[in-house]
Amino acid sequence: MGRTCILGDAAHPMLPDQSQGACQAIEDAAALGLIFGRDYTYTSDVAAGLALYEMVQKPRATKVQAASARARENINERIGFSSMKIGYKAAVAMGKLTIDEMNLYDMRRYVADEAAPQRRSRSDVISHKGAFVPLMSVSRMPEQWARM
Repeated sequence: MGRTCILGDAAHPMLPDQSQGACQAIEDAAALGLIFGRDYTYTSDVAAGLALYEMVQKPRATKVQAASARARENINERIGFSSMKIGYKAAVAMGKLTIDEMNLYDMRRYVADEAAPQRRSRSDVISHKGAFVPLMSVSRMPEQWARM
């Protein structure tokens, strides 16, 4: 019996209100590429690799999916709008999806944080668990960068 993995809309269909369906499918594919790539040894244990994939992608996709459903009813739930109306810290505290959360996501670091240390095939793949601090908030990005 073989293994099957679903991703994108097959795993987590999105309403179109956040325009994130294709983005989440690309993130799913990237996560699988990292997990089953040269930095880890999950190719020797596909079940463990797929479990890591689910652990890494399911919470993020679920949050995006929920935000998309809320945005159908309330335009203020759209990514970015949520933090403009009530402030960034309030948006985070209320569990709203923020533009920084979408744009500053570091999948490579997140996979490294969640992967079992014994699964690393290279010594330079280092976990930074709890160390993610955005260098610059997108909402504070210099105006000339925002126009690019």
